[in-house]
Amino acid sequence: MTGRRGFLRGMALLGAAGAAGCLGDGGDGDDEGDRGTTPTTVGPGTVEPGSAGPGKSEDEGSLPSALRVVSAVGTNVAQRRIGTVEVTVAKADWVEEVDLTGVTVSWKTANDSYELAARSTDRSADGYFGIEPARATSADATLGTNHERHRLVFDLGDDDEEIDDRHRRLAEDSTHFGRVLRTDDVVSLRLTTAGGSTTTARLLAPTDVLDIEGTVELTVR
Repeated sequence: MTGRRGFLRGMALLGAAGAAGCLGDGGDGDDEGDRGTTPTTVGPGTVEPGSAGPGKSEDEGSLPSALRVVSAVGTNVAQRRIGTVEVTVAKADWVEEVDLTGVTVSWKTANDSYELAARSTDRSADGYFGIEPARATSADATLGTNHERHRLVFDLGDDDEEIDDRHRRLAEDSTHFGRVLRTDDVVSLRLTTAGGSTTTARLLAPTDVLDIEGTVELTVR
């Protein structure tokens, strides 16, 4: 009798535990099942399930890209070399505006690496770039609408462009940087806004630069 009574008592305890488990599945949001849910609404300021956000990388702590590289051309092309690179940029849809004077640029080639700043700032840098309105409603250096375009002008080697001159008090060789581009050269760009958002792109010089004088289109990847 003792064995049968103990068996019945054990079965009763198992039944109670099972009932408690069923009640727990319908509990409040503190349960593990509810903690695993994610929002499904997609739009500004929201995140799609499994997505890192608009233009955002999977790296923890990274920000969405606030700038888009639209195109790039090489100018001052002579003697089989590209002396100046002009990169056309626009703002991303999600950001309200981007002040290009606060942007810093990392410029890397196979042989060199430079940290650059806008010529209109007092920031110390390895070199400076100019800012020109390409297609915009205003002549300032701020991108405020999706239709605005500005060019970032990078003067390489000899000083070919006045737009990138920073201040008259600086030495002459501080208004340009780096080396002219040649056939098949590749430039890795990293544009960082004042708020910490980064945009990366690769610029490829064409193979036929040897036969071009004037302006040449660069491939953007």
